[in-house]
Amino acid sequence: MPSIAPTLGGELKLTRDWLSLSMSASQNESQAELSLKGRAAPSAWLLYDGMPTLIGGITATAETELLESNARSETTLSPFLTGVIPIGKAIVSPSIGLDVGVNSEDQVLSVSGSRFTSTVNVGTVLIANTVQFTGAFDAFSSLAVAINVPDCGLTVSGSFIPTDAGDLLYRVSVSYEWGNASLLPVLTGKPGTICTGDVCF
Repeated sequence: MPSIAPTLGGELKLTRDWLSLSMSASQNESQAELSLKGRAAPSAWLLYDGMPTLIGGITATAETELLESNARSETTLSPFLTGVIPIGKAIVSPSIGLDVGVNSEDQVLSVSGSRFTSTVNVGTVLIANTVQFTGAFDAFSSLAVAINVPDCGLTVSGSFIPTDAGDLLYRVSVSYEWGNASLLPVLTGKPGTICTGDVCF
């Protein structure tokens, strides 16, 4: 017989330009969790203005658990390098990035993940795909594909994640935004949001 396990939670978030702070809490039958997270994503740097244009940047995240006696904290730096290649009316932007982190348990600096992302922006449609790897491109971790139509706020996305049994887990989602979406803060992983100064790709 299926059982129902309710979970309550919430998040308080403060975003200011390229810095965001958030506190999230959740409560289930067995335990309560409270965590504090900060994320800094300053504007990227223009490394080379030509064909292709090269942009480099770095984001930093820090997260700590507040309620546990042996509270775990983790800091991650994510450098990336992006190329911007105009092809006719389309803009192709391949990007490569790493996640380098250290946590309070082993205190050893290591590459926890890496990714290769490419976006194709034809103005009315943005197509993006991201391939995630564990470690420094050691093993395939996931593939995500998203098709975004900014004019009508529609996004269709799908992902493929390998399981321990050797199978693939498929996920498909459809989202719709209305109103002035430009007022929303930049979301992590959202395609087409790498900015250098006032110019975003």
